[in-house]
Amino acid sequence: MKLRFFITLLCLLFASIAATGQGINLPSELFVLTNEGRIERYGVNAVGAVPVTPEDIYVIDFGLDALGERLAYRTETGITILGLSGGSGVPLEGAEASVPPYRGLGDTIAWSPTGDALAYTTLDGVRAFIETSSGPRFIDLTDGMYLSLSWSPGGTFLAAEAEGNIWWIYRRTEDTMTLASAIPSSIGTAWVSNAEIVFAPSDGGLRLMNLEAANAQTALLDDSVEYRLPSLTADDKLVFFARAKTSTSIQPGYGILMRLARGASQVETLGQRAVSLSGLQWAPDGSVMIAFQGGVLALFNPITGEGVPLPINNAVAFDWVPLLAPPIPFTPPAPTPTPAVLGGAIEVTVEAADVTEEPIPAAALVVPVTGLALSAESYFIARDQRGIAQVWQMPANGSDAFRFTGATTDVGEFAISPNGRNIAYVTDGELWLQRLEVPQPQWLATLNTFAPILPTFSPDSTRLAYTEERTDASAGGIWTVALDGSEPARALANDRRTFRRPQWSPDGARLLLDVYAEQRVTAGVLNLETGAITETVPDAPDDVRPLTSRWLRDGHILTYIDAGFNSSLDPGLYIFDSVAPATTPVQWLPLPENILVRDVVEIERDSYRALLTTGGTAPLRVLDLSGIRQEEVMTARSVVGPRLSPDGRFIAGYDSVADIDGVSQGSLLFIDLQLGGQFYLTTPESVWGFQWTR
Repeated sequence: MKLRFFITLLCLLFASIAATGQGINLPSELFVLTNEGRIERYGVNAVGAVPVTPEDIYVIDFGLDALGERLAYRTETGITILGLSGGSGVPLEGAEASVPPYRGLGDTIAWSPTGDALAYTTLDGVRAFIETSSGPRFIDLTDGMYLSLSWSPGGTFLAAEAEGNIWWIYRRTEDTMTLASAIPSSIGTAWVSNAEIVFAPSDGGLRLMNLEAANAQTALLDDSVEYRLPSLTADDKLVFFARAKTSTSIQPGYGILMRLARGASQVETLGQRAVSLSGLQWAPDGSVMIAFQGGVLALFNPITGEGVPLPINNAVAFDWVPLLAPPIPFTPPAPTPTPAVLGGAIEVTVEAADVTEEPIPAAALVVPVTGLALSAESYFIARDQRGIAQVWQMPANGSDAFRFTGATTDVGEFAISPNGRNIAYVTDGELWLQRLEVPQPQWLATLNTFAPILPTFSPDSTRLAYTEERTDASAGGIWTVALDGSEPARALANDRRTFRRPQWSPDGARLLLDVYAEQRVTAGVLNLETGAITETVPDAPDDVRPLTSRWLRDGHILTYIDAGFNSSLDPGLYIFDSVAPATTPVQWLPLPENILVRDVVEIERDSYRALLTTGGTAPLRVLDLSGIRQEEVMTARSVVGPRLSPDGRFIAGYDSVADIDGVSQGSLLFIDLQLGGQFYLTTPESVWGFQWTR
């Protein structure tokens, strides 16, 4: 695809977001699975998100068929086939369908091109459904746990990607499936015919395997160059990224886009710059890509390395309607209150709220600073001079922000100890500790998951809790590790339930968890001494309050419902007793209708400050709540990802964000709610992952 098309596409996308505030222009229809377990559909003609699956189910993963006419989605009770032209769906099978061990790393549900077979990853491997003349047949393939599946163009072979860039290839013969080959190392694969697959070994080269010729291999390009993420374009060209092994100008993990025509001996260089390959996935025709990281999707130009964030920031998986598939007409439903997303692409229209003070206008003077006197320390991720993502600290005393960690590879996650002296961070599949007083970092644990581990410090800053998403018996669950050099220990194993997002209680004796099981999410309180866990009981099928749960200073649990959840429950803050969380809330503080909650802090006992908005680029309302009393503090400018300081005086966030190297980031902005000043951090210029010390 020519560069002019990319530029036109990106310009149309920007114009659509800016002009309509509701739609996105895409090369094909995009289906997105959100954190809330809903599948949403984004049309090609600037049509906003349209719900696809019923609101009363929680979808784990899904896959579209080759014509874009049917969708298979999985819940914890089984798989259902849904026609996109209408209908309620037909169950395929029940609990035997299992659950995927990973999400968001590729296709966990894959239709055969002819639509008569369906393969899906399970905790044991792959389960395949095949339609035969004698009826349905199910086959289990148990050679490993898989990240992604893909059928060959004729449906004869199924490629399954496992951890470590290992690929297993199965042959389908009528109603049976047998192992045909294995690729010990490949960073991506591409089917170029029904029996030929191109793969890119991690140690270099580009190879072609013919599965109908005793798995004979041909070297397409030699191993002096690292090739990555091959894909076949709609005009029958092979595209891929390349980096010479000896290159000093291109970092490992980066590459320049190249193209090889079928039968040609020379490659064409298409890329204008080396791009980071982290989180990139090809669209169906091999022309555009999606950069997927941290729930954010961005349309990515592999030639120039430019990306445009889509108005989606809560995705866990996605799939495209094939570009050659005919469009499926549908009528958007009546508008309903919808949560705002990055880019301000979706808004909710409500009456303007009364405020007691003049708002801080967006056009007010914003002062550039390198440091700022704040009411608490804060931290964020930004790149150092070598281009490595590190954790930085912004001192509260007004000193310049400085780099806190010295990792040799990118930091992906971090946590701050309550005493502000330690940082735990994740890099290259390991958990490390960096102390303020000691330059040498301390290794804490090797991780066995691709998902975020969400580390968190105990109140006394001596222990860490984190999540292992891997669901096998050896790793899945909640883990803790002490900072004294002890080995990590599993505090709670995943069973029929999956446990996530650990949060220490104020006394350090319990962990508050998200508990996923049986098409529902609850909050659970784990007693670390006894191992007993007490779960909440949802008041209604659409009760999603557990997803917002957090501890209060006195040991109670705060949750909330706002307009973004489309729940039958009344909007407001709900306070629960942590000893008996399954009981009715001990307190309810109502919120205005059609309002979205951006952040809440406990400014003193039984008194809360909330950041509220109506969505999109609407201003932020700062509201203090205590019992039945509500007091408007101020209306402030719209801020992306706003976070209140622990005392509620400052708002920190981003004026705007852009996708750079697969990461949504921007300039850090601070608003002083007491004195009304606005400030932005000039160094580092672009940051992400901001956190206050609590």
